[in-house]
Amino acid sequence: MAADEDVFTAEDLDQTRSCASLGPAYFAARRAAEVLFQGQPTDELKKVADKITDDLRVALYDYMEWSLMSDLESNIQGHVHRMVDSTIEALMNGNEWAMKR
Repeated sequence: MAADEDVFTAEDLDQTRSCASLGPAYFAARRAAEVLFQGQPTDELKKVADKITDDLRVALYDYMEWSLMSDLESNIQGHVHRMVDSTIEALMNGNEWAMKR
């Protein structure tokens, strides 16, 4: 318990009483983050956010493109397979009209 007393302030514990589901660790972490970023230039943070946004956009686009191309490939393969099957069936049954189709 001695370690918890070093980390959590009385304010952290007071805030926990109003929102017990978060616990004192949440409020201590929020306080630490606020101190860490206090006085930080927002331009530097914007550069990091922009880089993350760009990387996420590229990764999402690549995933969507791969998924769409994979679906297209599967659909074309299935269509060609069905065409070959129906042509062979028409040939074996002697359905000339079906072979012309």
